[in-house]
Amino acid sequence: MKKLALGLILLLVLLVAAVLVVPGQIDWTPYRARIAQEIGGLTGRAVTIDGPVSFEMLPMPRLVAGDIRVASVPGATVPDLLAASSVDLRVSLLPLLLGRIEVVGVTFDQPSVALETLPDGRRSWDGLGDSVGRRLDSVRAAIRQGSVLWLDRRSGRQLEIETADVRLIAPGGSGPVSISGTGVVAGVPMTLDLSLQPRSPLGALPVNATIGLDATEARLGGLLRPDGGLQGDLSVVGKDLDASLARIGIKLPASSSRPGVFALRGTVQAG
Repeated sequence: MKKLALGLILLLVLLVAAVLVVPGQIDWTPYRARIAQEIGGLTGRAVTIDGPVSFEMLPMPRLVAGDIRVASVPGATVPDLLAASSVDLRVSLLPLLLGRIEVVGVTFDQPSVALETLPDGRRSWDGLGDSVGRRLDSVRAAIRQGSVLWLDRRSGRQLEIETADVRLIAPGGSGPVSISGTGVVAGVPMTLDLSLQPRSPLGALPVNATIGLDATEARLGGLLRPDGGLQGDLSVVGKDLDASLARIGIKLPASSSRPGVFALRGTVQAG
């Protein structure tokens, strides 16, 4: 009886070892279409993987996929909401063993992100939160050496951030979401610190942001409304308004020119 018990324990140990170690020895690239389908289920968008795929269980379940694209909404100028040279996805071990996927971290290497508002008001990221949010409790995300394009086809406005390094921390529950990062806008170094508090009962999202651009710093505290509008208080300080605006391609008329140190305060109503 004792030998039988020892044999069963040894068999169990071998099975656990196989579950944890063997996945790392398998070439998962032939299964990338199925993996893309599973990721598509997480995002609610069509996903394409054209690069190599690897998967390992230790020390944490981790999927790495190369040359991955996530489709935008139909009619978008840029067909891909996201295209990255590689994506590193980390999930919780116990839920995975029970057949559930709970994402705890994701890193995008050299991604191109297109945030586009279409003429009919649809946005390229619409619906992503509904699909992904159900699978996220606490998550950390990072962008390494990426680019972000913001395009509003209703107004014709466009902004591109290059060589972006961004970190997002979402603790889950009622905790705030924090985003911090650096990048380059029109050749000018930029920094960002953003905090999003839980939505109010009316659906408004409290926002606090600090943006540094060259020698200028802007602080915003306000509410992002469910319709996409923004209202809040804005303060801007810097060494030279003319020089700061000129660095991003804006030239003030001579009558409005104010060289030297400046400080501005006011309210913002947008949308």
